[in-house]
Amino acid sequence: MNDPSPTILVIGASGRTGWRICRGLLDRGVPVRGLTHSDDGAGRLSALGVRDVVRADLLDPATLPPAFEGVDHVMLVTRSIGDPTPEINAVGAAVGAGVRRVVKLSSDILYRTWDDVDEHERAQPPNPVAALHGPSEDHIRASGVEHVLLRSTWFAGIDENPLFGPGINAGGLVWPLGSSGLALVHPDDVAETAVHHLLVPEVQEPTLRLTGPREIGAEEIAAGFGALRGSPVEVRPVSFDAYGAWLEAVAGMPRSAARIIEPYAEPPRVPLSDAIERALGRPARTFADYLNEQGGHVPPRS
Repeated sequence: MNDPSPTILVIGASGRTGWRICRGLLDRGVPVRGLTHSDDGAGRLSALGVRDVVRADLLDPATLPPAFEGVDHVMLVTRSIGDPTPEINAVGAAVGAGVRRVVKLSSDILYRTWDDVDEHERAQPPNPVAALHGPSEDHIRASGVEHVLLRSTWFAGIDENPLFGPGINAGGLVWPLGSSGLALVHPDDVAETAVHHLLVPEVQEPTLRLTGPREIGAEEIAAGFGALRGSPVEVRPVSFDAYGAWLEAVAGMPRSAARIIEPYAEPPRVPLSDAIERALGRPARTFADYLNEQGGHVPPRS
């Protein structure tokens, strides 16, 4: 007789990645509880078919115990940058409820900005992505709970990312990385890999890097989104100082947001990973796959 599926709480369930993870779990007949903080989020989850939707405030630990009651595994998907307190509170509630496993969506930027830095820099990390994910990962490890940390690189849909989207959507990819590229990963591959690690009987590797199958340079990214848009997208190389000024003027972000991507311009480049293929039993989807699914009709690269 097969063991029953674990009951899984997805935190951040109504966001783009959390929604994909919920869909993947439901497709496998796994009981899903979705945590959201808004009426709109609750409506999205109900429309997807999530029958157990809970409301809670991750900044208020007193609201959390009912959401974690009876939960076996937790999927933690909050945000890309910001205060780690919500995730730390969620892990505390999970441990208190006897949750067996926490799977967290993290960032591969930690290989450059957290793992090998001293305690002084960790206390005031200059990179806002590391400021969230670094302390959150450390807290998960210290808690003693079984865990899988999925350190994902940039999603293929960078036209939806505020660091690149305003430029791409205006016909110009503003690019401060020089000859460096990004190993863009398909968002569905990330979600499906998360589902795998929520359901696999035993954790084999507690920290995994998730990348696409190869590095994509600026020219290929621009050509791909140009095909998707039906109009050219040109590459606009800039310095990081100019990139920060552009983010402030066009994207409405602080100049310091340029630090988010700056580590990707520094050698050595983060190596590619086969973690997606090992989890899913097939190669990771390509950037062209992503664009074609969006209607871009991009031919595969030979």
